Amino acid sequence: MSRPEPFRDGGQPALLSFVVVSPLAPLGDGAEFGADAWPSHVTLVPPFVSRAQASETAQSVLDACRGIRPITTVAMDRERFGRHGRVSVVTLRPVPELVRLHATLLSAAALLAVEPFDPRHVLSGFRPHVSRVHGTGPEPGEPVTLDSVALVSRGTGAERGLRRVARLISLTS
Repeated sequence: MSRPEPFRDGGQPALLSFVVVSPLAPLGDGAEFGADAWPSHVTLVPPFVSRAQASETAQSVLDACRGIRPITTVAMDRERFGRHGRVSVVTLRPVPELVRLHATLLSAAALLAVEPFDPRHVLSGFRPHVSRVHGTGPEPGEPVTLDSVALVSRGTGAERGLRRVARLISLTS
């Protein structure tokens, strides 16, 4: 059962916030989880607010993924990211296919984004990684395969802490 898209008080569609990831754990269309309970994933496009409805944003991501095959890279080093280095991550080797996927998805998202992306996190600032939540995630030296892409909506208002998979796209093999 699909949920209606959120609306503002005046009946106008609300602006929706999304992030594009490659899940490393099983995840399906419509799956929901808390902002503090993300399954293991690689962020491909950082959070953005879209001018478009969820269905149009999902179609844009789907179109960008056409012809993309699964990508295998290698977990490299353990590092600390985020404000004050509070987030434990394992960086991934930025193989050309992964960098290209990031750039392609970023271009698609940028056409719909309300504001430009922070250059510290995109293109030459893109540092592919897996956050180590509760000690999970790949170990340095292990292969990591990205075989799907998920457009995840970020809740607003009363659902601020909720994340919902708006569209899961399997990469063709």
